[in-house]
Amino acid sequence: MRPIEELEHQVILDRIQLRKSIEELTERKGEAFIFWSPHPTARQAKFARILPDRFAGIRRMPKNGVCIEVGTQTGLFAREILDINKPKEFHVIDVDYSTFHYDLFEKEINSGMMTIHEGPSQDILNSFPDDYFDWVYIDADHAYDGVVGDINASKSKLKQKGFLVFNDYTVWSPAEVSPYGILQAVNEFLASPTESWEIDFLALQGQGYHDICLRRMPKGFFDIIGRRIENLFR
Repeated sequence: MRPIEELEHQVILDRIQLRKSIEELTERKGEAFIFWSPHPTARQAKFARILPDRFAGIRRMPKNGVCIEVGTQTGLFAREILDINKPKEFHVIDVDYSTFHYDLFEKEINSGMMTIHEGPSQDILNSFPDDYFDWVYIDADHAYDGVVGDINASKSKLKQKGFLVFNDYTVWSPAEVSPYGILQAVNEFLASPTESWEIDFLALQGQGYHDICLRRMPKGFFDIIGRRIENLFR
């Protein structure tokens, strides 16, 4: 086992080499290594709030509702959703439940209020009727195409006043030294001329793996006034 000092030195060398490789690749391709995503408009950010963490985001979601976590892995955050939000019906999706803590959900699964779905997220989402969920939490495939697929499969499954929440709203994972497609996919969705969504909140995370929440944009004057009043009580 190598000493910590040697490992730290190796990380610095690897970081320098990675930066040089990225600079060379950018120069030769003539484009940025990380895709430049479109910015949300001022109108889309008008009612957005900055929250201290994603647990505060859960507290803003409709209580006693129907929700789904798309990508649950160990299930530890699913437990937080149950304890904080207290939905009346809860679904979780993953392609692999080998690390899932079933023991944390024995009561909810046995009562039928929580349902485990194993398989591709988009196939499972498409199996639900439209206008079904009060909110959807997306934390599955972090590659751009996977996020776009989850967005397209989720948006029609939301009720009119429902919420789309995305974990890891960033372009790069420092822990995995790997690109993430969430920010690009979400921002392009916001910019799409066929869509009409706004940002409800941005929940911060200490390593940059933030959460972002979207909801459909209010249409008329009274809808906008109603949104202002609603935000006072959420």
